[in-house]
Amino acid sequence: GCHHHFAAHVHKLLTVTRKLDEEAKEFRSDLKRESWIYLKTHKTASASLGNVLLRHGALSHTHFYKPNSRILLKDLPFLEACQNQTNPLDRPSAVVYHLSPSGREINSYSMFNKFMQQYECLLRPEQKDGNKPQVITIIREPVAHYLSHFSFYVEPSDKFRGNLEQFVRDGRASNMLSLEFGIKTPDELHSFLEDTAGGPQPWIMLTTERLQQGLVFLAITNGWPLEHLVEARPIHDSNTEAGKYRYDKKVVKKPPHLEKLDIHTWHNITQITQLDSMLYAAVNRRLDRAISKIGPFFNHYLHAFQSLNTAVHSLCECSDIDDETKNVCDWLGLDDLGYEREIRKSGFALPRFSKSIPFSVLE
Repeated sequence: GCHHHFAAHVHKLLTVTRKLDEEAKEFRSDLKRESWIYLKTHKTASASLGNVLLRHGALSHTHFYKPNSRILLKDLPFLEACQNQTNPLDRPSAVVYHLSPSGREINSYSMFNKFMQQYECLLRPEQKDGNKPQVITIIREPVAHYLSHFSFYVEPSDKFRGNLEQFVRDGRASNMLSLEFGIKTPDELHSFLEDTAGGPQPWIMLTTERLQQGLVFLAITNGWPLEHLVEARPIHDSNTEAGKYRYDKKVVKKPPHLEKLDIHTWHNITQITQLDSMLYAAVNRRLDRAISKIGPFFNHYLHAFQSLNTAVHSLCECSDIDDETKNVCDWLGLDDLGYEREIRKSGFALPRFSKSIPFSVLE
């Protein structure tokens, strides 16, 4: 049957990827980080990436920070108290939440840096050298991001009476990606790119459009097994599905396709997202350089990862899978509320296993 066929295929591909995991150690960063911050962004497939990181943490016994609120800015009084803890090694090792409710609350890059210092204080320092935790984040092509932001945050609102064209002409919601990091000027963008590219642990910045490439780069850099990073469904669309409800039960419409967008509206969006475009181009150049340094092995590793993703997706689509496998498949497709609930009060998330998808556990 379907289940037996694809389960056997998954097992075969896991043998391949585990062998490649060993070969990938040649390219691993010398400064491997056990503590990491996932800085979630809005409308960028950050929930898909967050679910991947949650599963890796569950499979590697990672101690997560369990906040009082889903938005870390609301936890700041608690975060400030972390400086008074007597033993920093008792702190969690990872955090996977949004810093701000919509990305518009951070007024400057200096304010963003202040918040990040409190973020870093939250987590345990690296035992070997006391360096800062690694930061992982994701951004998206600016015009697509703008349209997704409009369809999710603006259009469903009872207060909104206009249309996309008028909204854009008014110059509203400009440079929303950059604002996630408190960036409002080219000088602040330059400082951000310098700060996140240098030092002992550069940020790992991924893009929605190249998410699988980014996950493979993350696996190589950190020495994480590819099987920890698979999805139960292909990652191809970071828009909320049309007809779904958002956080306040308002119905979300599907954003217009880029190909069908009026040329004047498209041009106007590019004008009010220039900082975002500069940021997006810089992140893509950074990823290109990193991949080129790894060489031909990267594409070999990427192909194995894509094959494993496809096989797991096909297995999870089978109508004859058993309950144990279905439980794992559900785990592979959680939304952000779902994977956040997986983190228990203790700060740990329990992995799910099945004979069909036998994930390994890092010791």
